[in-house]
Amino acid sequence: MTDNVFNWLRVCLVMLASVDWLLSLVLVRMHLGKGKPDLLDWTCSGVFTCRSVLNSRYATLHFLSPWPLPVAAGGLAHFTVVALWLLAVGRLPDAWHQLWIVPALFGLVGLLGSLYFLYIMSTKLRAWCGLCLTIHGTHLLLVPGLWILWLAGGSHGSTLPAPWQVPLFALLAGAAIGLAEIRYVQAVDAAKQADKALRKLDRTLTEQFDLTMPLQIPVGPADPIDGPPDARHTVVIFEDFQCSTCAEVNEALCHVLERLPESFRFVHKDFPLNAACNPSRRDLNVRDHEYACQAAAAAEAAWRLGGQHAFVRMRNLLFENQSLLPRQPYEAFARLIGLDASTFNNLRTSPDVLREIQKDACVGAGLGVRSTPAVFVDGRRLMNPVIHRAGRILLDETFEHWQHVLRTVSFGAEELGFRGRL
Repeated sequence: MTDNVFNWLRVCLVMLASVDWLLSLVLVRMHLGKGKPDLLDWTCSGVFTCRSVLNSRYATLHFLSPWPLPVAAGGLAHFTVVALWLLAVGRLPDAWHQLWIVPALFGLVGLLGSLYFLYIMSTKLRAWCGLCLTIHGTHLLLVPGLWILWLAGGSHGSTLPAPWQVPLFALLAGAAIGLAEIRYVQAVDAAKQADKALRKLDRTLTEQFDLTMPLQIPVGPADPIDGPPDARHTVVIFEDFQCSTCAEVNEALCHVLERLPESFRFVHKDFPLNAACNPSRRDLNVRDHEYACQAAAAAEAAWRLGGQHAFVRMRNLLFENQSLLPRQPYEAFARLIGLDASTFNNLRTSPDVLREIQKDACVGAGLGVRSTPAVFVDGRRLMNPVIHRAGRILLDETFEHWQHVLRTVSFGAEELGFRGRL
């Protein structure tokens, strides 16, 4: 490869890295709530749902603690390092040129990250970000170019590069700037999350419950229940087994129930986000959870066949293995918890099970439920059933929160003349 071809290729790669850097900057600003929100609406219309990707738990990494790292900020730093190297370092003499393996390997690591996030969007989120796809697509062109520049070999001269072309300078400068970008974004994001948490806490203290208006939620023998049937408090949860937030809340509340075994009982009610078994969603122009109805039917069938123990095990299996729902693992789950597979399959596809799911969904819709999970404590909607920090549920803090919730509900019920259990 001649020096002219080498330099032209390097210029093209600088342009690709710059485009990726700018797109990463746009995503960072959107993540931080800055910039014009119309930009995402314009670039992510149609099949693209950028906001659902940016708001997912996969959009942040817990790296360089104590603050979470937005994935877009990692991309910003990555392309900073690559672009500065391409700008500062040209074709080196043979003795030095092997240093080009540094950006080649660095780009390869970033490419593996791109492939991983493409996998996440296609299998975990089932949603696509147009800006992210553009970044990953140009990255697929950028990395082979870096390897071509390395494999092209060095120049035949023995003249050392000018000081501004020294690879160590380019690497250190890129790393320093990239790290500064990451730390800045982390600090701004942490401040944003702290402010959001304070506002939410303030709203919670004033609007957590309406103690004067307890709702009458029907609870009968057909409802799956976890916990002692004579518990003082009743917690009704409207859930969707394909909802990732429901899975997290379920894990946290099971932990609370283990530590407060006699205080309350959980009553499960189905609210699948799918119009096929949830009549309240038929007039909504929203995307359904494709497997929610089948999963709800499997849990209902387990309850009818094996009672509380079988339902709890089936519920936990469904929540812990949400990625397997497209494969319809319900029969295997039934065998795992000791149910007769043939009877289970006949029951989960029966009209009675579908009617029970639709009945729960109609009850939820009548209470104003529009999304999941929806938690009611003794007939009062609890807007924050778990405590989050940096995208994680804190179990100990959630337990203390529920102790306070139960004290609040008990006090309000006694003061207003209501009984604690519906």
